[in-house]
Amino acid sequence: RPSYRPDNLARLHDRDRKLFEHWTHDASIIPAAYFPHWRLRFARDEARLRERWAKWHGDGFDTQFEAVLEEVARRGPVSTADVGEAEERRSGGWWEWNPSKIALEYLWRVGKLSVVRRDAFRKVYDLTERVVPAEHLAPVPDPAETVDWACNAAIDRLGFATSGEVAAFLAKVTPTEAKDWCAGALRRAEIVEVGIEGADGQVRRSFARPGIGEAADPPEPPGRVRILSPFDPALRDRNRAERLFGFHYRIEVFVP
Repeated sequence: RPSYRPDNLARLHDRDRKLFEHWTHDASIIPAAYFPHWRLRFARDEARLRERWAKWHGDGFDTQFEAVLEEVARRGPVSTADVGEAEERRSGGWWEWNPSKIALEYLWRVGKLSVVRRDAFRKVYDLTERVVPAEHLAPVPDPAETVDWACNAAIDRLGFATSGEVAAFLAKVTPTEAKDWCAGALRRAEIVEVGIEGADGQVRRSFARPGIGEAADPPEPPGRVRILSPFDPALRDRNRAERLFGFHYRIEVFVP
């Protein structure tokens, strides 16, 4: 965005702790006030990632979890350069990590560690209770409350969406949970059913807020060209962008 200033990001994330880094559909910078609703993701990722990473990294990938957590508690903020120096790094790919690197990343993904800052591309981690402000750390919403929050957030940001797109937006709720939420919100008149015509002329059943008709006439486009990042929310869902605009977008940045 033209108004983006890197110094502001560093101040809000690294110093003021108004933001935290974690995953939505991708690695993201998120308002710290939303942290309580990430607890559901932490809990679900704990089992899911153990199973997935056991296949990825092999048996014994989790041997350093407790030791690394204790080391961070004792030493304070650490990066991957500070742990596992004597450990063997497996060869065979870009993302082959030593056990301590695996531990840091896993403990961050499940909420036990948080990112203090980044030194260039490298994350610096510390205990979550030493990073996230107490007022955002203390609340523990129940899963139903987080599902409701996440689905409302998706509808408000997307403007209109299928239940599948609602589920995928923050990658926090399951497709079944999003489908059930849409049915309930429809009964409560919080959303309405709309037909959205795509670039191919097909109309797809979607959901939107009751006032969607007021936004049917878009404003005049700006006269300046805007360049979107491949990770911009407008392009994140490649299938949605293609269906709505006929834009077949492919990115090869991660291809060797």
